[in-house]
Amino acid sequence: PAERPTAVEALAGYIALFAPPAVSTSESESEPTPPGTPLDYSNLPTGTLLANQFQVECGLGKGGFGRVYKVIDIHCEATRALKIITTDRNSTMERMRQEYRTLAKLPDHPSVVRVFHGGCLEGFAVPFLVMEYVEGASLDGLIKDKKISVSEAQQVGIQVAEGLAHLHRNQVTHGDIKPANLMWTNQAVKIVDFNVAIRTGDALARGGATPRYLPPDLNRNIEQTDS
Repeated sequence: PAERPTAVEALAGYIALFAPPAVSTSESESEPTPPGTPLDYSNLPTGTLLANQFQVECGLGKGGFGRVYKVIDIHCEATRALKIITTDRNSTMERMRQEYRTLAKLPDHPSVVRVFHGGCLEGFAVPFLVMEYVEGASLDGLIKDKKISVSEAQQVGIQVAEGLAHLHRNQVTHGDIKPANLMWTNQAVKIVDFNVAIRTGDALARGGATPRYLPPDLNRNIEQTDS
């Protein structure tokens, strides 16, 4: 114990060990990254063109399974949200397929985000979804900033309940309803992020939901049914 470094010494050693190598001025002013350099999908720069169709404008957020970007579909000049799935304990491809199947079969509803396309980058290595771009603010942020009134909260509750009723009528369970997955827009509150959603007959979801928002009596071993 007497030989242990102090907290300050330990932190300095950690920083020195993991700091990136120094770059000289001449190196930092060298040519831009050449084509073919692997992309960091968790931090794509503005202007990046994906699948020869979707041009990145900015990042919108990230979660446990990947990163979402605001993009322009250059074929139709429409703004979309593109979700790149980078992480899954089993299969990123199956994670994308399950979310795509769930949303693609849903009839449109004003309180449920729409999906347009599912595909892959780099062969089958990097799955992605193209979804409706929702212009608005996360309910989580509005609550933290105390920018939502009692009457507005009441409308949120009504619209989310209507959206959930629509999902349940179509045999879909979202599985992760929380303020961060609700977007406040000019038209309606949108339910987003169907990472762990399942349809009746799907394999049981065994992880990914936010524990603090799950019902205390949830039993993941019971298969979902229409009732």
